[in-house]
Amino acid sequence: MITEDFTLANKLFAIVDEGIVDGYDFFSYKIDIGDGYIDAVLTVENEGVITTDAKRDINNAEVLGIMMKLKGNSISRGDNWRTLIISYRHGEQVKLNFNQ
Repeated sequence: MITEDFTLANKLFAIVDEGIVDGYDFFSYKIDIGDGYIDAVLTVENEGVITTDAKRDINNAEVLGIMMKLKGNSISRGDNWRTLIISYRHGEQVKLNFNQ
């Protein structure tokens, strides 16, 4: 991952982290990217309860902008992923997975 991608991933993490309204112990944010759109699923675990219907305040336009930049950077390096999964459990490292 290049420096710019790292900065973009940090911004994405901050958007999701701050956008989960009622807190969390763990989250997984799966983002599929298409031509000018994203389809995102947020899975949140809080106090042992797992839901995909957590209250959130996430700016999808900002997420789309970040995803388009990440995708453009990856294409310029010869990568061609369609899905990004960012996950985090409190006290652990943020994990990023790029899938075809």
